[in-house]
Amino acid sequence: MIKYPFINMPDYYVYLLRENMQATGELFQSLPVYVKNNVSFQSLFERCFHKVDKQLRVDYVLKALGWHGLRDRFASIYLYYNDYGKFPFEGDSSLVTEITQFEKKIAPFTVQGYSRAYLFAFYMKLAKRKIGPFKEQSLDIPDDVIEILRIAKLKVVKIDWMLAILTQFYFFLGKDLKLHIKAGKRYGFLFNLLEQEQKEQFIKNLLAYGCSIGEHETFYGKTV
Repeated sequence: MIKYPFINMPDYYVYLLRENMQATGELFQSLPVYVKNNVSFQSLFERCFHKVDKQLRVDYVLKALGWHGLRDRFASIYLYYNDYGKFPFEGDSSLVTEITQFEKKIAPFTVQGYSRAYLFAFYMKLAKRKIGPFKEQSLDIPDDVIEILRIAKLKVVKIDWMLAILTQFYFFLGKDLKLHIKAGKRYGFLFNLLEQEQKEQFIKNLLAYGCSIGEHETFYGKTV
């Protein structure tokens, strides 16, 4: 049975992965203020970015590394902390190679400016560390799920939710899922094909992911 664990992720960082970070956007432009207003974020920045700018200016570091460079370095810092229980003094890009490769693979189905595929891969990497490297191999995204995204020919902002849903359906329904998608079957039809225990676990997994990334409104808002 596929099980997504709850992961205690840094909300101030995850928020940036959820939102639009295009260079012309308001959030990107206000990032220096955002970092300064989050004590934990500011502390990590001062600890780990001194080699980029001795004056520790967020706007300067952002210009030097770009949003993706800044994003990747913070992800590597959190992954290091997860493994060793302490924060490093600089990032290790090798820790996020798998994540960036995954993001490139999913790029044709995403909306520019959002790092939600990156967010999903970041969550999955932490999840695998929590449950052990040889357990729940179903946390990997099957190639058939990628093929289904190609069939749909959509670019989705919340691609992470799409991946979480399709991966679970594929785990429970197997290759029949692709046939159902080609036939134009929708979520309700697919969900009703699951056994009761599978339905319960399906919802628990989505709840675990939603709580991990701090996106609670998905479950009580008007849209899902």
